[in-house]
Formats: sequence, structure tokens, C-alpha cells
Amino acid sequence: MRAAINSLIILSLVLFPMGTWAEGMSFIRDAEIESCVRQMAEPIWKAAGLEPRNVSIHIIADPNINAFVAEGMNIFVNTGIIAHSDDPMVLMGVLAHETGHIAGGHLIRRKEEMENISTGTILGMLLGAATMVAGGGSAGPAVMMGTGQVAERNMLQYSRVQEASADNAGIRFLARLKLSAEGMLKLLQYLNSQENLFYDKLNPYLMTHPLSRERIENVRAAVETSPYSNNPAPENLLKCYPRAVAKLKAFMQEPSETMRDYPESDKSLPARYARAIAYYKIPELQKSFALLDEIIKENPNDPYFYELKGQILFENGRIKESVAPYRKAVELAPDSALIKLGLATSETAINQPELNKAAVQQLKQAVQIEPDNAMIWHQLATAHGQLNQIPESMLALAEEAMLEGDKKDAGRFAAMAKKGLPEGSPAYIRAGDIIAVANLDKKKDEKKLGSQSRIP
Repeated sequence: MRAAINSLIILSLVLFPMGTWAEGMSFIRDAEIESCVRQMAEPIWKAAGLEPRNVSIHIIADPNINAFVAEGMNIFVNTGIIAHSDDPMVLMGVLAHETGHIAGGHLIRRKEEMENISTGTILGMLLGAATMVAGGGSAGPAVMMGTGQVAERNMLQYSRVQEASADNAGIRFLARLKLSAEGMLKLLQYLNSQENLFYDKLNPYLMTHPLSRERIENVRAAVETSPYSNNPAPENLLKCYPRAVAKLKAFMQEPSETMRDYPESDKSLPARYARAIAYYKIPELQKSFALLDEIIKENPNDPYFYELKGQILFENGRIKESVAPYRKAVELAPDSALIKLGLATSETAINQPELNKAAVQQLKQAVQIEPDNAMIWHQLATAHGQLNQIPESMLALAEEAMLEGDKKDAGRFAAMAKKGLPEGSPAYIRAGDIIAVANLDKKKDEKKLGSQSRIP
């Protein structure tokens, strides 16, 4: 009985945190794709009254069509949605819907609803247990089972209401941008076609989302009455999104599939971009570089083509050659932490003092942009180490360990760093902060272990 109650309490606490959702997931990072997705998301967030810098988007390497919000203001988008269509309005519809969840405070309300349902379920289970103790026989288990089914249906009904609310909010946000929800409608129609394959097996009362056909009618009505239904997607999205889709598909699928989706007869920029990546993966580097150089000649101020060329050179052992295109990419996109990381990785791999110094500067700028990126801290530790700047290297390793949740190593590295850092300097103070957090965590573990040892 105690174990059953504990499991329900735990469920209500860990259903929505990002750490729980993220467990077992694979995420992709790409400066170009992330930039394009944020270009379409930020106007929606502003239309919803949200501060864009407070919202994060995470791209999950998963071919299924899915997106969700977790832990406050974090939107998770599967690669399957991005690869589904090169029409930017489809993803904008998804982002508008997920923004509707955030603006509506649905995560907080859902957690409260879960807690209410869990409380009711626990009381029902206690009643069932009391019935059994009183000699109620089979009536006790029946009470507990019935309580669980009612709770489940209440929660699912609540979720369906939230999904419909998020649709309506998303439609309003798009209208404020003078755009219609046609992309949302397209995706729902596709989902409905998949739903029809097994509709007879579905119970609409046991689904967390309303059936697609129900949502379609609501969104279709909004599209038909919208004065913006014929408005095209913003020009910047029509330019960047087909490229982002082509790049994503080319990296994630087999080269033969890319060649099928983007045949030689297709001379568009996204198609040539995708084929350049496919040739790099085969590898047929001469063909890949020929296409990339052609694209760069046509688009000399685009950082992402230089970034890709630097990546291909680096990954094929031509490390010295990779520095120049990476530097050009950083020059054209100075606010991209990921591109700075790529350049610094090439510079530290060559391991010359001047290049290591340059790498340290790039990485210090990168951590200002993305302080929660463990890879940047790791590379900074490497660059400092190669310059024999051991205290600074240890502090960077401590930062990396903190981000990875390894408080023990974080404290150990910070203690080593503190011994060699100038007393009172910002780095010295930061090392002390990390040590304090690590020691507090250690005391909690010791206290927990001590209390467990006293249990008879």
C-alpha cells in the first residue's frame, strides 16, 4: 500500500520536468537550422506577449511528427516535423500551438490537475484498502480499480480541452502577424489521414489530444474566415526554411535517399546543398566541394556554407585548411556560439600557441552566448591546457562537470583551480562558488545516507 501511494506521488512530481522528458532522447545542434526556426518562432512569441530570450527550442532527432512543451518555456520539436514539409507555415502552425500552451500556463495547470487527481486516487485507494480490512472481500480491489479509471479519464479530458485551447491561441497569434493558420490545417489533415488507418481501434476518450478531424473543423473555419489566408510566409522564411529542411534530411538519411529526394535535375539551392552533403557522406569530396564552392560563389555573405566547408575539411583530416572557412563563417555570424566552437576546435587541433590563444578568445565569447553548453567548456579546458594555463583549464572542467550534473568532479576540479588562481579574481570567486555547491550536495548525500542507516 505504501509503495503504491509513493509511486503516485512521484508521478505527479516528475511528469513535466525537462530532465525527465529529455532522458533517452537524442538532440541535434546546428547553427543554421536553429537560426531559421527561431526566425519563425520569435515573432509568434512576441505576438503572445512572451520575451523571446526566455523561451528555448530543442530539436529532437526523432522521425515521428511530434512537438511538446516541458519545464516552463522549453519547446521540443522532433526532426520529423521539420522534414515533413518545406513549407515554413506548417512548422509555424506547430510553434504557434505550442506557444499557446506556454501563454495559457497549461503546464502549471496540468501539474495542479495531476496533483488533484493523484490526491483523489490516493483517497480512493485508501478507501479500497479500508474496505478490504473491514472484510469487504472483492469490493476493495473494485473500488481501487474504479478510482484509477475515473482519474485517468478526468486527466485525458482536461488534456483535450488544453489542446483545443492551444489551437485557438495559436490561430490568434498568427493573425496578429497577418498570417493564417493554413499550415496548422495542412498538418492536421495529414495526421487525420494517418488516423483513419486505424480509426476503429481508437477510443476518443482515451486520447490526450482531440481527434484530428475535430481539430480540423475548428482550424478550417478559422482559415476560411481569416483575411490573411492568401498571405504568403515571410520572405526570410521562404529563403531559409527549404534550405534547413534539405540540410536536415541530407544529414539524417542515407545519401541514396537524398539523391532520390533531390535529383541532379533539380538545380535549386536547397537541392544542390543537400547533394553536397550527400557527396560528403559517401564520401565523394571532390563533387561535394565543387557544389559548395559554386554555392559560396553565388552567396559570398552566407556564413553557413563556409561553416559546412570547414566541417567537411576538418572531419576529413584537412584541419589546417578548415580554419580559413571557419574564420569566414565567424566573421559573417559573430553571434553564433556553435560556429565559434567549430573554429576553436580546428585551432586547438593544430595545437600551436597563437592558434590556442585565438581559440581561448573565441570560446570565452561563445560561453557568454551559451553558458550552458558543456562542449564549449570542454574545448576551453583543452585550449587553456595546451597553453599550460592549468588553473583556468581546471575551472573550465569544473564548469563542464557542473553542467553534466557531476558535483563531485566539479568540486574536485574547482579546488584544484582555486589553488592557482589570483585571490579575489572573478575566476577565484567562481571556483569557490562551485566548491560550495559541491560541498552542500555532499552534505545532503551524507545526511540521507545517515538517516537510511538508522532505519531498523
